[in-house]
Amino acid sequence: MKKIKTLVTYLEMCAQRPTQSINLPDGMQLQLKENIKIEHYREIYNAIGQQYFWVSREKLSDEELGKIIHHPNVKIYFLYDDNKPIGFFEINSKNHPRSVEISFIGLVNSAIGHGLGKILTQLAIKQAWSHKAGRIIIQTCTLDHKHALPLYQKLGFKAYNRHTAEITLSD
Repeated sequence: MKKIKTLVTYLEMCAQRPTQSINLPDGMQLQLKENIKIEHYREIYNAIGQQYFWVSREKLSDEELGKIIHHPNVKIYFLYDDNKPIGFFEINSKNHPRSVEISFIGLVNSAIGHGLGKILTQLAIKQAWSHKAGRIIIQTCTLDHKHALPLYQKLGFKAYNRHTAEITLSD
């Protein structure tokens, strides 16, 4: 088993900022995926997360994963381009009203570099604030896309904690 170290940054947004309308490019749509099939979740999770060493969900059984993603306080949204999923985010409001977490967010490789990361993150923030929580939290690490942390900060998140973590990769 290979192990790698990463610096994890925890961020929070404690007040909703005035936002401009968020316009998706033509042919794109955001869709809430209620009762998502486990295999569809794994497909998008792996398509996006594999290059960033997302491993926390890949080790879970279907039953364990289902308990998380089908929980009534977890909402999963897919971003589609001409009916093809190109991104997703997951909102976890289990700690409401204290906080709402953007648990996962990302785009497939072919969708990166077109300004969609900012749009997707703005949409996730908008959905998170719709839960009327005291704050929104998100985390990123040095294994994520190099623009993730600066984007979150530009959109109003502030770091409140950092630590080094070790990730064990499957053989």
